[in-house]
Amino acid sequence: MIHEETLRLANLVEDILRLAKADAAKANLHKIEGSITSLISQTLNSFRPRFDRRKITVETNFADGLDRLYFDPPKLLQVINNLLQNAWQYTLPGGKVRIFSQPLPGGIKVVFANTGGEIAEADLPFIFERFYRAEKSRSREHGGAGIGLTIVKELIEAHNGQVGAEIVQDETRVWFSLPL
Repeated sequence: MIHEETLRLANLVEDILRLAKADAAKANLHKIEGSITSLISQTLNSFRPRFDRRKITVETNFADGLDRLYFDPPKLLQVINNLLQNAWQYTLPGGKVRIFSQPLPGGIKVVFANTGGEIAEADLPFIFERFYRAEKSRSREHGGAGIGLTIVKELIEAHNGQVGAEIVQDETRVWFSLPL
């Protein structure tokens, strides 16, 4: 029991350090031209075994001509990892995850949508706040400090982008937008 609590506290410290780095990201961005589709696809490949074990279907659909952006690869990789981790954690076995992009005037919107484990409409305005947990009853089950989406927000805003979340039909959609 002490060992488990020590591991939980060590993970909390690591999460807080990641958040501090995300806070400082605005001053430390090293943007290069890269393929956001490629970065998402590579990261998704590392998550595939987890999705497969839970029989979660994953579909992707990326808009043509919106692939090349200027971004800081390690920081955007952290965003994608956090969003895939959330999608994996909160999609029920046998569910579905969709990752797709849409054009915006002067930018791109990337959406991570999952079925099951919907967030209550009342919680949506708060999910990007530090230490906020929409799934309070399952907090221990999923671990973490409730700062994964806060890190996403900080890193995307450092790239002059925006984040948001919505419920559409039977899907929870968490998205970010970036300028082209």
